[in-house]
Amino acid sequence: MGRENVLTRLGGALGFDDIEFESEEFNRAFRVKSEDRKFAFDLIDARMMAFLLDASSGCTFEVVGSDLLCATRRVRPAELPSLVQVLQSFHAHVPNVVWSLYPARGSSP
Repeated sequence: MGRENVLTRLGGALGFDDIEFESEEFNRAFRVKSEDRKFAFDLIDARMMAFLLDASSGCTFEVVGSDLLCATRRVRPAELPSLVQVLQSFHAHVPNVVWSLYPARGSSP
């Protein structure tokens, strides 16, 4: 999931649709792709949408199993603590249902 931009909007116009949620504001701001639509809907609830709209400017997130990848512009070393804070906040906003429906192998949240 990442912020919408000119290229992703062009892709949408060409038929490369992303997953649409109940929030028009979120749909305009973000593109979400997933092979498992149910997982996307379980992960991105109203609370997660509010967090992403508020705190994730410039970040693109990818979730694979229990791993989270955050891609962003190049940051200076002094900016790393704030980036780590965004990742910790993302983790804190994962709905509890995700942990029960998709348990990580050999670990707990």
